[in-house]
Amino acid sequence: MGKIYIISVLLSALTGFYIAFYATGGIAAALGFMSLSIIWFYTTLMGYLNIMKGKWIQHQKMMIYSYASCFAAVTLRLWLPILNIVVGNFETAYLIVAWWCRIPNLIIAYFMNKKTDYAGPSTETYA
Repeated sequence: MGKIYIISVLLSALTGFYIAFYATGGIAAALGFMSLSIIWFYTTLMGYLNIMKGKWIQHQKMMIYSYASCFAAVTLRLWLPILNIVVGNFETAYLIVAWWCRIPNLIIAYFMNKKTDYAGPSTETYA
């Protein structure tokens, strides 16, 4: 299951980066989506590399960040109608959400990962 997720993410992040060039809202929105693609690609790749080295805790942490980045699309769809009403302009709301969509998810991921720090050192490896 993990291998399918990794392949899917790496392909999606690459195509997401390309599609970002055509985002509504111009270069600012495009940069927001490009950075999300980079974060998603990086966290998934690091999760994979950590599991290949037997670093289970680091793998778990990176995959939590990867899932948080993945769900930025869901967060975008939840926030966009709200921001559209608040700002009163779709393009402005879209520009904001292009950057905002990952923030709540990554904050939650950060606190989930901090919680595991209390369980023991994160440098353990298992063979």
